[in-house]
Amino acid sequence: MEVSSALEERAKKDFRVFVWAIFKHFLWDVQKDPTPVQYDIAGFLAGHPATHKVIMAFRGIGKSYIAALYCIWRLWDDPTLS
Repeated sequence: MEVSSALEERAKKDFRVFVWAIFKHFLWDVQKDPTPVQYDIAGFLAGHPATHKVIMAFRGIGKSYIAALYCIWRLWDDPTLS
């Protein structure tokens, strides 16, 4: 599935757009769109200035999945991160 360059640029700048694009283009058969809680987690990961973060939520919310997408998003921006 082809992703437009405009969407790609927005996804590089905003992690929540990246999460939406992953759900829309790769997970459409599992879950159509991220939930509001998943968007909140994404916003916290990308927007909170702390380097050590803790996310607490009920089981099944998607914490690990959103955290993994955050790692992918950061590496997409800067592949030299370690």
